[in-house]
This record gives sequence, C-alpha cells and structure tokens, in this order.
Amino acid sequence: MLEKKTRRGSTLVFVALMLVAIAGVGAIAADIGRFYVVTGELQTAADAAALAGAKTLQNSSAANLEAAVDAATAAFVASTNRSDGSNLTITSDSSKTGFWTPPDPSKNKPGRFDSPTPAGLTPNAVYVAVSNAPRGVFSQIIGRRATLPLTRRAIAWIGNISLNCVRPLALPYGPFYQRVVPGATPGPSGNYDDLTDSAYSAFQNTSLANRTVIVLGQEEVAPPNTTTLGYWMPYNLPNNGKATASQNQFDKEMSSCAGSPQSGDASLGKTVPAKGYGAGNKCGALYKVTCGMIDDMQPPTGKQNCAAFRGKLADCYASNSATSPGVTIQIAWADFSGKNATSVSLRYVAEFQLMCVFGDVPKQTCGYLGDNITYPPGTIVGVALGLRSRFLSPTDIVSNAPTNVQRLFLVK
Repeated sequence: MLEKKTRRGSTLVFVALMLVAIAGVGAIAADIGRFYVVTGELQTAADAAALAGAKTLQNSSAANLEAAVDAATAAFVASTNRSDGSNLTITSDSSKTGFWTPPDPSKNKPGRFDSPTPAGLTPNAVYVAVSNAPRGVFSQIIGRRATLPLTRRAIAWIGNISLNCVRPLALPYGPFYQRVVPGATPGPSGNYDDLTDSAYSAFQNTSLANRTVIVLGQEEVAPPNTTTLGYWMPYNLPNNGKATASQNQFDKEMSSCAGSPQSGDASLGKTVPAKGYGAGNKCGALYKVTCGMIDDMQPPTGKQNCAAFRGKLADCYASNSATSPGVTIQIAWADFSGKNATSVSLRYVAEFQLMCVFGDVPKQTCGYLGDNITYPPGTIVGVALGLRSRFLSPTDIVSNAPTNVQRLFLVK
C-alpha cells in the first residue's frame, strides 16, 4: 500500500516536463509556419514587381531604360506590398533589366537571363529580388533571437505570340502616329509615344481613305501635290539575335519567310544594303530593291514576278479578287532616321492590306486609288489594318520573334 502511494503524481510530473518540450516544439513550428507565410509574401512581391517592371520596359521610350525600370519596380514594391507586417523596399541592385532567351526543348537548352543585355539586342525582361529578415516570436523563448534572411526572386519576360510570317518591310512609325493621333508631336527623345488601344480603335473606325497610306521607296520623291507617309525601308529579320544584311537573305525572307526566327531579338533589324539590283539588272538603277521585293512577294495565288506589275496598273494583287482586293501581309511600323539608316527599331508588327506596288513602267497608276497619278518605282499603297490581340492557344509559339501581340510572362 505504501508503495502505491509513492507512485501517485508521477504522471503529472512527467506531463509537466513534457509540456515544456511540446511548447518549445510548437513555438518553433509556429515560427516556421510564419516564415513560410513571409516567404510567400516575398514571392508575391517579387512576381508583382517583376511584372510591373516588364510593363514599364514594354511601354517606355526613356533613354535610360534601366533607370526607368528600377524606379518603377522600387515604387511598386514600396506602395503595394508588405511582408511580416511591414513595408518592403528594394535597391537598384535588386532590380535588373536584361534579355531572356526562352528554353529550346529540341536542343535541351534551358531558358537564360543575361544582364546587362548583350550587345546588339534590346532588353526584354526584368529580374527582381525582394528580401526580408524576420525574427521568430516564439523561438525567442528558447533563446533564439537571430533573424532569418529570406529572399525571393522573379523574372518577367515580354514574350511575343507569333502570328503569320512577317514580311521584312518597315514603314515609318512617326508619320503613321500622326495619322492615328492628328496634331501629335514627338517627345523629348525625338520619338513618338506608343499607340494606346483607344486611339488605335478610334483610328480603325475612320474611313477607308484615312487608313490608306502611300509610302515611297528609298531615295524617291513624291509627285507634286500628293501626300505620302514618307518612305519605307527593307530590313532583315534577325536570326538568333544576329542580323545579316544581305540581298539574298532579304529575298529569302520575302519569298518564304524562312528567316523568321523562333528565338533572337526582334526590336533591332539591319537594313538591306543599297547594292541590291543595280544597273544592268532587270530593274535597272531606278530603285535598287523594288524589283526584288516585287519578285519575292507571294500572294495567295502563288508567287508573282516583276512582269506582273509591268502593265498599266500597279495593283496586280487587286486582280486576285474583285470583292476582296489586295493581299494581307505582315509589316513593321518602325523608327529610323535618314534614308541611309543602318538599322530600324521595330515599334509594332501589324497587318497591312497591300493594294499596289509601283514598278518601273512609265505612267503606271494604281487602280485602287482611282486617280491617274504616277508614283515613282517602289511606291507601296495599302490599308493599315488592326493590331489585333489573341488568346493563347496550345499551338501558339511564344518567343522573341517579331509580332504584334505581346504578353508578360513570369518565367522564373
């Protein structure tokens, strides 16, 4: 009997001792759970900041894109995100502008982010790192007062959704912007702003005549008392970020779009050298790439040749259909300076309804325009169509290739 009395209360003592250990483990578990919450808050902040930076990069025409993106990401994080109950801040070192090359599964190559952006390419991605160092609340009971440094990172990419084959024709963006936004003037950098959805939608609802543009070939002069948009320039689609400015490459891209890249930069394209088709060739010296461009065009009915444009009318394509004249191609609205510019900066790639291409036939006219005006060789007449967006589908290719549809993607 005495032996039993001596055991009474031993379980209580054991539980009391275990409660200390259980409380400690529970405290640590609670703090670990809290650290996971803070980690999630940091990842959300990094994702959102990278997307905000990419949006700024996509729409900015600032001379110093890096500074503009850094300012945008820092302001976004400071004003919209909190972690562990406090405001977040990032430094310029935590935000980087660079170039994202998407993965290539066929070659077993992962995606790659390069910062600074390699020479000859235009930045298309933003990297952001967001950090915090929370201190455990319950773990301090057991003497752990050190903070736990946590960092989460994100990369946002301006991906292009590939549409049809892009013909390497660059039409002047500045004068076109003035057509869409009458009375507009260029900004401090000398370039015009990006087109807004509302402005372009309103432009698309204007008359067919207002959306019809006449663009001269290089080194040509408009006839007296006529209104043209300026002059177009040929360019080579870059291949894996490198452009090879040659007449042969231009012909290849015009005829089959074989040079359309699925990777590589699309914002900077080299123009075709001015050697082209000179004196002694079938186009003569009137316009050095006009005949080649006409030869290489491929309308729905098959490949045309220069002879098809050597009749009285310059609107060979219009004869394909009486109810739906012209042929729709992809062209670029681009910034370039001088008639002998060495590069073009693509602002948009858009659909363009090509109506007439003037060859070297004397007194040739464009039936679509309904006048008797003869424009110089190389003059293009067409209708500016929409910058149409699309939903992503499983068959869409998302890359750095030129396109008029862009989306922001979190890639890492």
